[in-house]
Amino acid sequence: RFLAARCTQLDKAFLYNEPVVCSPVQILSIETAFSIIHKTQPRQELNSILWGILPSFSNFRSKLDGHIEELAVTSLKKLGPVSQDDQEILNVASRRKIFEEEDPNPYEEQLLNCQLTVMALLQQQQQQPTDKEYFAAMDETARKVLPEVVYAITKIISRLENLHKDGMASDVLHDFTRSNTIFPDLHSLLLLCSTFILLGGSGTSTAQRLATEVCQLLSCSTSASLHHKVTTLLHVVSLAKHQCNTTKNSILQSCFLISGNR
Repeated sequence: RFLAARCTQLDKAFLYNEPVVCSPVQILSIETAFSIIHKTQPRQELNSILWGILPSFSNFRSKLDGHIEELAVTSLKKLGPVSQDDQEILNVASRRKIFEEEDPNPYEEQLLNCQLTVMALLQQQQQQPTDKEYFAAMDETARKVLPEVVYAITKIISRLENLHKDGMASDVLHDFTRSNTIFPDLHSLLLLCSTFILLGGSGTSTAQRLATEVCQLLSCSTSASLHHKVTTLLHVVSLAKHQCNTTKNSILQSCFLISGNR
């Protein structure tokens, strides 16, 4: 129905020379579609589908490292006077490709996919709390995601410690948590980590300890800051508990793209 309505809209725009309104499908419609699928799809297959929707984060580390490297080269402190080497100013040492790889699905919204999937997983777990296939799929995903969470939080700690050591205030332009290429992955990783803790997944202790350390560093500093939604999720991860309603509500509130959770 969604595709049929969209094709009709495009046909009218072509015939009558009308502007195309690029409005996304309403989130409520997607949620309704999931509830229908949930009633008709076998539970084991649905679990596999849900966990398979989540992004793999396979290139997250290289993307984060490359971005941090660029920020280090272009930081105001390192550039110094105008007479600095032009190569550093032009950032020619960057590992970024001249031509970015083509996105196979430019309309896909990773943040929205992740948040919808997390809400669906919470609903699925609530209805089948002892489903072995559910926990097996979750643990398999957790083994891939949690190392990336630990790596990301470690980089955040390093940045905050360097700011404190140098006596510098946060530079919004050089804060990788605010980058449009890093934020979607980072937010999704932290959201999944808090979800794993809520659902009783294993191997989350290191990530939770590091998140607590970041929160302590932020509380001790008057100038250091991160993207506010990243800060919120770090607090959620640090305080998350298994089968805790407060944790669940915090996770749902962090799904800020979903209607009713803003």
